[in-house]
Amino acid sequence: MANFKPLKNYLIELIDQMVSEYHAQGPFLDAGCGQGDIAEHFAAKEWSGQAIDLSTTAVEQTKIRLKHYPHIIVQQKNILEIDSMFNTVFLCDVLEHIPNDLEVLLKIRKNLNADGKVIISVPILKDEWRWDDNFYGHLRRYEIPEIIELINTAGFKTLAIWDFTWPVFWLIRRVYTRIIPQKIILENNEDKTIKSSHDSAWDQGILTKIFEKIIWWRPIFWLQKKLKNHLIGCEVVIIAEVKK
Repeated sequence: MANFKPLKNYLIELIDQMVSEYHAQGPFLDAGCGQGDIAEHFAAKEWSGQAIDLSTTAVEQTKIRLKHYPHIIVQQKNILEIDSMFNTVFLCDVLEHIPNDLEVLLKIRKNLNADGKVIISVPILKDEWRWDDNFYGHLRRYEIPEIIELINTAGFKTLAIWDFTWPVFWLIRRVYTRIIPQKIILENNEDKTIKSSHDSAWDQGILTKIFEKIIWWRPIFWLQKKLKNHLIGCEVVIIAEVKK
């Protein structure tokens, strides 16, 4: 559901809350920036930083999106190639695509300052595997103890884990993946990953556009926030800090 606009808007709202509650700050790295919406959001708050992605299309779209923010560097780059230091790293919808997820987290740990924070979103619960996981090139879904252990092993302390799909977005996904025939799925996982930054399993043309603009998303966001600690949906957002 990564490119479903109401879900992404809600995720950014929760990230904002995390940033406020746990005092995260710039400069930032948006690793796997996709369409650049998270980078744009924090650029507008006058954070400096970098946005990187493996996809040429994603980088081009992000450069256009951030053209009025010269304090943000946008590059086509692998996370393992980064050599700058940051106070916050956003790693949204990335780890599930990467065979060497621990290596990536260890690398990010080296690029964070002493009080640095990492904000991660990942799909959870193996029983939630659906055809859209294959479409996007996911290699795994994480059980909650598994992702906590991974974060801990990489040298971080988990501060909060919030479910940003239960119950409404979880239900929408369940219904959608059951009634909509699966889209063409590429053979190569790397190609799926690159395309996932800008191609959506959820795009039904005008119907999706209409659905995205339904005026009752705000009450839905309110409901979801009340239930964010249940961790029984299909995706979570996590904030962790560098261990002292």
